Amino acid sequence: MTTIKQISELAGFSTSTVSIVLRGAAKERSIPPDTCRKIREAAAKLNYQPNIEARSLRDQSNTGAITIAFYWAQDFRASMMIRFMAGLNNRLAELGETVKLIVVPYNPGELENDTRLSKQSYYHAAIICNADNKDMAFLNSNKLSIPLVLYNRRSPLYDHVYIENEKLGRLAAGVFVKHGKKHPAILNAPIAFMGMKLRCDGFIAAWEKLGISVSNQFTNNNNCQSGYDGMKKLLKAKTRPDCLFCASDMVAIGALRCLHQNNVKVPEDMEIISVGNGDIQLDEYAWPSIATVLIPMEEMAGKCISLLLERIKNPYAPLRAVKNKIKFIPRESCGK
Repeated sequence: MTTIKQISELAGFSTSTVSIVLRGAAKERSIPPDTCRKIREAAAKLNYQPNIEARSLRDQSNTGAITIAFYWAQDFRASMMIRFMAGLNNRLAELGETVKLIVVPYNPGELENDTRLSKQSYYHAAIICNADNKDMAFLNSNKLSIPLVLYNRRSPLYDHVYIENEKLGRLAAGVFVKHGKKHPAILNAPIAFMGMKLRCDGFIAAWEKLGISVSNQFTNNNNCQSGYDGMKKLLKAKTRPDCLFCASDMVAIGALRCLHQNNVKVPEDMEIISVGNGDIQLDEYAWPSIATVLIPMEEMAGKCISLLLERIKNPYAPLRAVKNKIKFIPRESCGK
């Protein structure tokens, strides 16, 4: 087993400096980034394996289970966490792993203020979900001391599981084009992260290639009421849309109610496709049922936990990025 002393001799730094870097306290002790890099490279070369199970964690029971936190935004995405949690639990059951999962609600943009991520006394590892641009800037400029995996974000420093967001928008547009639609619209929501913008960009770009412009109506929130209100505005447009791409299932449900009340038939008068990021049963049992481009959240959650467990066992392995396929789920709102 590789020791701190061996890493010290290879890297050319004192054992105390090596120990500080490997336990994630370099920033607090003002150790230069170049020193940290050299020590980590030496540790990787010697295949250093930290004894994670031996760490003393606060509130850790004596079961020997690894403690993993998953960070989830306490905003409109709170209800989506159910699908992610199901994916985590299903994968852990398949692997036969005993893991203590801790849900950590947080406000996007405030990860840099969470000291638990920079210390090894709270969790063995963490999955970060819903990070916004500010959070990503923080993560991509700081190699934190505990293993991290990012959900649906890209990073040069951390393992991540992602989808091609721009492709999601292009896929929805392609379905409408095949159905002969000519007047597309987006019922958007406040941009919570870059992926939401890329979905719309992909949708718009697909139509622009055909010389067709897209009506882009932003809503005040990502919920049913905002979908209803946004649809009312779109119906007042000089040219009524004949197809609609919605930022979320909840926005689509609000839009459906507005269309029903205004005697606009779906899909005969207007087809609808939504981003499939919510409860699948809501899409299946809405009237009419909502066609979606499904985000495979359960599958992605399973891959997140698998990557994290592998990273814990081999902390200096090369970074891994796992791309997931998206697919169109046809339902009644799009002419099924």
